Amino acid sequence: MWRRCRRLAMKMSCFTPPGEPSSVRHGFSTQCTPVHYGTRSRSSSLGATSSAAAARAISTAKGPHVQDSEEDEDEEEEEEEQEDSYGKQFEIGPSLLQDAPPAMELEEVSFQFLEEITDGFSEERRLGEGAFGVVYKNSSAYPEQGKLFTMHDLVHDLAISLFDNQILDQSKQGNNSGSSCQYALLTDCSKALEVCLTPRARLIRLSFLDNSRSKLSDAAFTASSMRVADISESSVQTLPDYSTGKWKQLRYLNAPGIPDRMVPESITTLTKLIYLNLQGSAIIALPESIGEMECLTHLDLSACERLQQLPDSFRNLEKLVHLNFSNCYHVKGVPDVLKGLTNLQYLNLSQCSLGAFNCRLRGLQDVIGNLTRLRYLNVSNSLHDIPVDGINSILRSICTFSNLQHLVLSANFNIFCIPETVGKLTKLHTLDLRFCSNLRRLPASISEIDSLKFLDVTDCDMLDKSKLPRFSKCSVFLPHFFVHAGDGKPSSNLVELKDENPPKLEISGLENVKSVEEAQMIKLVEKTTTRELQLEWTKDAKRSVEDIDVLREFVPASTLEVFTLHGYNSVSFPTWVIRIAINLPLIRTIELNDLPWCRTLPPLGQLQNLLSLFIIQMGSIRKIDEDLCGGARAFPKLHWLGINRMENLEEWNTTYSHSEDGSGVLVFPKNMEMYIVDCPKLKLKPRPPAGFSDWVIKGSDNVLSSWGEEEHCQVTELFVRNSKVPLHQWRVLYHLPALSILRILECRDLTCSSLDILRGHPTLKILTVEDSESIAGLLDGLETLTSLEKLEIISCTGAKALPEGITQLTNLRCLKIKRCPELVQWCKSEENSMKLAHIKKIKLVNDEECDEELESDEEHEDTCKFTETTILLQASICSS
Repeated sequence: MWRRCRRLAMKMSCFTPPGEPSSVRHGFSTQCTPVHYGTRSRSSSLGATSSAAAARAISTAKGPHVQDSEEDEDEEEEEEEQEDSYGKQFEIGPSLLQDAPPAMELEEVSFQFLEEITDGFSEERRLGEGAFGVVYKNSSAYPEQGKLFTMHDLVHDLAISLFDNQILDQSKQGNNSGSSCQYALLTDCSKALEVCLTPRARLIRLSFLDNSRSKLSDAAFTASSMRVADISESSVQTLPDYSTGKWKQLRYLNAPGIPDRMVPESITTLTKLIYLNLQGSAIIALPESIGEMECLTHLDLSACERLQQLPDSFRNLEKLVHLNFSNCYHVKGVPDVLKGLTNLQYLNLSQCSLGAFNCRLRGLQDVIGNLTRLRYLNVSNSLHDIPVDGINSILRSICTFSNLQHLVLSANFNIFCIPETVGKLTKLHTLDLRFCSNLRRLPASISEIDSLKFLDVTDCDMLDKSKLPRFSKCSVFLPHFFVHAGDGKPSSNLVELKDENPPKLEISGLENVKSVEEAQMIKLVEKTTTRELQLEWTKDAKRSVEDIDVLREFVPASTLEVFTLHGYNSVSFPTWVIRIAINLPLIRTIELNDLPWCRTLPPLGQLQNLLSLFIIQMGSIRKIDEDLCGGARAFPKLHWLGINRMENLEEWNTTYSHSEDGSGVLVFPKNMEMYIVDCPKLKLKPRPPAGFSDWVIKGSDNVLSSWGEEEHCQVTELFVRNSKVPLHQWRVLYHLPALSILRILECRDLTCSSLDILRGHPTLKILTVEDSESIAGLLDGLETLTSLEKLEIISCTGAKALPEGITQLTNLRCLKIKRCPELVQWCKSEENSMKLAHIKKIKLVNDEECDEELESDEEHEDTCKFTETTILLQASICSS
């Protein structure tokens, strides 16, 4: 009876990888949203009470389906059966729950609700599995739900009664020893286990909570019965030695973020290891014999940014089901090792190849066809180095994966179309095509995929969304919804949105709305789940209803965080926009794009949570004044400001009046980035805003040249692009005393009649000049930049030599010259190389494929990495 109760408790538990945020599992959940399964509430944070410790022990004690070690033969046989069946159990995907009948409702939590908060039980939300079901992360669409699910009372009481005397949690005061302890949470990883445990203890699961950055003692892991080791919450520097034989039963090892550069070779002696997580570690290589870990089914190497080469034996890990290489920017040999990994069901290669010449995944088209068991595939931002015919080959192979449920192809600019055979993916649930900027069409067969619940074509600029395939349910294409007028019908299809409440909603074709009543019927104000909203009218299209009348009825819920208004044609805004700070207090991002007739701006400065503001193509606005601020203390949290393609904007008055002291100058938060792009007439009066640190000026020469005598700005980074005025007219440079980084791109005239414009920058450390002409004047002034540490000259064919004063730049550590043939030859000559002897790193590149380093004592320079937000921001604001 005792064993039967304990097995029942284990079946009612699930495996949740430590350190993961919100998770949800149908039937039982931990670390999640508060949802009451019983009549009493027992929601408690992990580690808060002894009962919570019991819950955690049950939830993660076994790792992935690891059974207790028992003395009798029955238990041993059961354990072996459990080990043998692990692979099959681990392969159970979301379909196990998707096919559940509607009757599977647990008192106050419906199956439909669980399906919503896990994005339809998508692979992207999946964390792991247990004997009872699958563990999922809570959808970001439900942030208000909190972090915890309530444990069912019966399971809670059973956990306490069965496991209370088997748990050692040193994070609790007075709980420092355990007799027959099987589950332990220790606070000092440098001590031997014998200090904390008695000889009777048969340890199964061991976790550390240690922030001392101490060395992990080998003696801390001496329990031969141990199945689960978790050091994710500690600050250990290196992994221990595994060759002692004490680790032979280990099945689960969670060790993310290890600073050590090498994984000990002895880790390959863990022949029973099933789960290995080294996410975010500083490792540069894996053990050559890693292929000997024959039982390994789950391997997470995501964000191991320094990992460079995979050993040949990696392809022998034939039981791998889950493999994550995301954000491994430098890893090579991935296509080669994938040849033998035919059991993979989850493969994440996102951002494995940054830049068009990294060539990290070249050859993927030759091997991906073997991975026919895949259920989840992510190649976001990773296929740039593969030619178009190779891309088409990859897509054709993917369309044969009959089990595929989740496919991410986002941010690959060399995808032009999706094959018609995509209709054969009968189990596909999610297709992510965001930022595939050259995607031109989707096949009609995609509408035949009955299982498809989510299709995202955000920022697919070449794709005509009005001609997207029609689905029986509009929710398939959400967040995208195109309003069709419906020839001969009294109303448009807008009413289809009435019962939809998606986290993100983009409504385009609003010129086809036939009446104000249609806009009222969708009750946008009640869509409290919608966090992102985009409203778009087609340029120059005929309207049945005035834009302001439609927008007046589109009042969003107060929970909205991102708002985009595109193609709006009216002269003014409705009242709810003017009072936006009251109606939408949580707004973080606003974009006003292509509003040709609007003459004023709403008081956006009073939005207390606004992080990003983009004002683009508002041709009727000639002056930005204090109305934008709306009063004192404007833009308290703003991080990005973009003013783009405002061809008629002549003045930005950066002062505002208020009752406290009469007037003031707009002050932005520190570290804010400001982008002024293609505003040729703009002048900042009486002075630029204060406070911000990074400034991009493109095609806006008046901003460069029209400065008074007294103004100063504490900008530390300046990026100037596409300027037509000569360098000596860039008066802005006289007023940036804190400037440390200057980047110049595509500027015609860098002649400098006076070196005074450069002498005023004793703090300048990085100078980059690219695709610019008449550079000789700038080079002559280099000797005045005594603090310069890095100099880059790229594609400046007029550059022929460096000045004699280059020898005076004693702080210069890095010199990079790329695609400047005469200057490269000048640097290579024996006489001139002596002038550069003090520079530690010199890099000469004549083309994209050839790279010669004359001298380098430093490590390989880290690849410049940007978050998706930064990449997209720069692309949208700075591109031609």
